[in-house]
Amino acid sequence: MECRTRLLFCIIAVRTTALAPSFDTFSAAATGSWHGTQYQWPGDTNGVPCTSVVDEVMRSCGGAVQGVRVDEGPLLNRQDDGFCFFDCGSWTQGPTKLTDGALSLDVGLVAQSGSRVRCMASISARHVVDATVVVEEKAGAAPLAKRESLAAAGSPWLAPRLKWTRSTEVTTLPDDAVALPGGVSIACVDRDGATDVVVRADDVSLTRSYDASGALVAISFHAPSPQDGAD
Repeated sequence: MECRTRLLFCIIAVRTTALAPSFDTFSAAATGSWHGTQYQWPGDTNGVPCTSVVDEVMRSCGGAVQGVRVDEGPLLNRQDDGFCFFDCGSWTQGPTKLTDGALSLDVGLVAQSGSRVRCMASISARHVVDATVVVEEKAGAAPLAKRESLAAAGSPWLAPRLKWTRSTEVTTLPDDAVALPGGVSIACVDRDGATDVVVRADDVSLTRSYDASGALVAISFHAPSPQDGAD
């Protein structure tokens, strides 16, 4: 009986691990040369052409990859408690604790078409203060065939620190969501003192959930799956 229990535990552990995104797969999708249009909000509605290069960043000691960086921007650090990545090339990086209701976040969302939206926004007291939005496509990239990064509906995978999940429902934004240029919307939803920060672009959305104490407790990601007719 004990052996059967151990075997069952191992099977569950393997299946749970299989649901986790692969950093190598994420890096292959996120890195490379990209070109598109950059917008500054508030004030800019026309945008300017831009190009960017996303490279892997190696650790100073040893040869392991520490994360990726967009041009000279901040490191998207795979060891950062507030960083989460997905096989399709999407990511989010932000604080694990809200300070006086303020945060700065960096989000990259890859649509099923293969285009990507990057949004870097500052939020204070549940209001968007300013944001930079980049809508871009990868040079020579083909549309995504499927979304390998998404776990089965309702099944979480265990990251070293938190549980990241696939949302099974399309995120509905409140009426006071801020519509940014480039087709990005951001909303801060009050849930009895807790806060959900939702970023949506095209057919994908990402939510960072903070509890009433301001601590990051979960990140959920929604995108069409093949059975939704998006492959």
